[in-house]
Amino acid sequence: MLGGLDMRAQKKEVNVAIVLSEESGAKESAAKFVSAWMAALPKEPWHGLGFMQRITAKSLWTRWAAGLEER
Repeated sequence: MLGGLDMRAQKKEVNVAIVLSEESGAKESAAKFVSAWMAALPKEPWHGLGFMQRITAKSLWTRWAAGLEER
């Protein structure tokens, strides 16, 4: 999933997609991944966005980490 990224270089923006398989536990695994990723980021993923974008992004990230969002 992150095969083409050089994590040593600083990036202003990186687009990542998580595609859930039909296997059992895929949604839970993705939620754990997103939760761990959020904890490892130096700033919240919604930091620096405008008011409405920040509210939307924070809601989506929280739902992804809880396993409630499927996209």
